[in-house]
Amino acid sequence: MMGLTDIDLKQTRFYQDAFAEGFRFGYKQGFALGIALGANKILLLQIWRRFGTLPEWVEDKLSQASTRQKELWADRILDAPSLEVLLAQSGK
Repeated sequence: MMGLTDIDLKQTRFYQDAFAEGFRFGYKQGFALGIALGANKILLLQIWRRFGTLPEWVEDKLSQASTRQKELWADRILDAPSLEVLLAQSGK
């Protein structure tokens, strides 16, 4: 289990992949990946704030999710009764 203070986003696979891709593809795609990284961080912070200590599988789930899926989760975060319900793959 990890808490917010234990999260170093620079050490996450998502951050490292986004950083590497940004250098490989140049400014435009690097910028888009930076936006995605920021959205990922905000969603992670919201999830932590709503549900507290996060299991390690949450980072994997977020890094593998599409932008659309993350938007759905962000929309549902205030109403979801549990982390498992929030991160279900289905829509609302």
